Amino acid sequence: MISLVLILFIIIFIIIFVYLKMNKVEKYYNYINDLGNNDSVVNVFCKKLRQLDTPNENNILYSKFYDEVILKNDKEIKNLEEQINKINKEEMMKHVDKKNLYRLKTHLNTKKQLNAIEKAKKNINSNNRLILNLT
Repeated sequence: MISLVLILFIIIFIIIFVYLKMNKVEKYYNYINDLGNNDSVVNVFCKKLRQLDTPNENNILYSKFYDEVILKNDKEIKNLEEQINKINKEEMMKHVDKKNLYRLKTHLNTKKQLNAIEKAKKNINSNNRLILNLT
């Protein structure tokens, strides 16, 4: 009984397979995968087809509007880039000024310290001597 069911199942499967091969069902799902080199031809065809279309007033206005928007956005981007560069330059100059002021301050402090050290050396060297400053 089980063998009979199995044999019937195999026979039905073979009949369906032969039927599909005889009718040659078209494979629409493979069109994109099989396109290959024809995609460039389709692309050129579409471009030529667009050139044949007569431009109407809406298309012309839309293309002009789109071009104006692009130009406006480009100007805005350039303006923002200039502002960013200006702000960065100002921040860098502030940083350099702070660094230079810190160097100047430390330089003046070290000069005062060196003068104090020199006076201390002079006082140690002239421990028992009298120094007159006639100015």
